[in-house]
Amino acid sequence: MKFPFLPGRVERAIKELIGRPVVHTQRIYDNHKQYIFNGTPKNGKLAGRVVVVSGGSGAIGRAICACMLAEGAIVYVGGRSSEKIETVAAELNHASGTDKAKPLRFFITEETSVRAAIDSVLKECNHLDVWVNCAGGSARTAAVNIHEQSMSVIQDVLDSNLLGCIIGSKCAAACMATQKSGRIINIASAIALAGKPRFSDYAAAKAGIIGLTKSMALEVGQNGITMNIVSPGFIQRGEYSDETLPYLQRSNCLNTVGTSEDVAHAVVFLASDEAKFITGQNILVDGGRSLGLRGDA
Repeated sequence: MKFPFLPGRVERAIKELIGRPVVHTQRIYDNHKQYIFNGTPKNGKLAGRVVVVSGGSGAIGRAICACMLAEGAIVYVGGRSSEKIETVAAELNHASGTDKAKPLRFFITEETSVRAAIDSVLKECNHLDVWVNCAGGSARTAAVNIHEQSMSVIQDVLDSNLLGCIIGSKCAAACMATQKSGRIINIASAIALAGKPRFSDYAAAKAGIIGLTKSMALEVGQNGITMNIVSPGFIQRGEYSDETLPYLQRSNCLNTVGTSEDVAHAVVFLASDEAKFITGQNILVDGGRSLGLRGDA
């Protein structure tokens, strides 16, 4: 198999990794995410499942969509930007040779919008098996100490992360309760457990997601629904150079670089039958960073 769009050293690294029906790789020399499917997904562990991923056009959300698709699921790439979700769905369909990736536009902080999106999925597929709340993010370049932060930024961080997760989980659970089955997986963060300067609003929102998920797991378990969390640590989302590589390696105990696919594989596991007896749990995907042995050194 040839990868003419990749530099030789990256192509060799990818070839060494190929061992499953699908390989997800990151082109480290720019910010474009490239997925390579070796064969058509047919009978994976999620074959026939219907999945919605909010924030599906983001770095982690896109990787989750790709991994779900690789395991045979019908995947709705959720988000508020029609252009972004349509682009991701088209790219994944082209790469996989399927038509199982579909754009699904909705506003995660508006209950009526989320309910309408779920109704459209049910109209097409008659069931909803997995809902992944991946929308959100920190204030990023606008992040400052909380006593210096504007209330508009704080509110936006809380809404896009915690409120959106509450609404998504609420609406998905209502649908799944009638089916007596389903998986809801929420993306939190290792920062929720350990904290981080200038990210107090984000830490509060993600900690709220952990509390929400554990409480909801107690409420919906009798309806055959599992609720779990995946908390990423420092995940490299874009370009990195030979100069920044040592820093990335020092940020965890494994001396490596965490990727969006590392998070996505944990989500796929929780969505599968292999995790049918797991609920209310938080899986940390952080290379051991939360152990506190190395931190940001």
